Amino acid sequence: MKASFSAPRAQHLLRCSPSVGHAALDNFDELLRTARGYLTNCDLSDSEWIQATLPVRDGGHGVRRVSTLAHPAFLASAASTLCLQDEIRFECQCQPDDPLVASYMSLWSPNFGASPTGPASHRQAVWNRPGIYAIKNEL
Repeated sequence: MKASFSAPRAQHLLRCSPSVGHAALDNFDELLRTARGYLTNCDLSDSEWIQATLPVRDGGHGVRRVSTLAHPAFLASAASTLCLQDEIRFECQCQPDDPLVASYMSLWSPNFGASPTGPASHRQAVWNRPGIYAIKNEL
């Protein structure tokens, strides 16, 4: 179920499009929740739904909410292409930093602290972990 109609289907859009905070993400999540309820014949409370949307290894069902994935997906994509972006900007004498990425980073820091660094900083899983920890602490 999670691979058929969940976040993996929208992953490319989340990585390539600045969609953080877009209302359509919440609509998609609500449709996903409704579909899951119809398929399993089981309605979940809000806290149960939040727990169900955690990854399997964190005690959830692995049906991820796109509204929580949009921010780390876009930043992971930007981190993975940072070297290429720097080369392009150097060649064309462009701005040193992408203002969109800078604004997303300014939203990231107060909620999750420093951004991931190191050789794995391009992996979305590394960017997802702080949000998953925050959700688990909230529950």
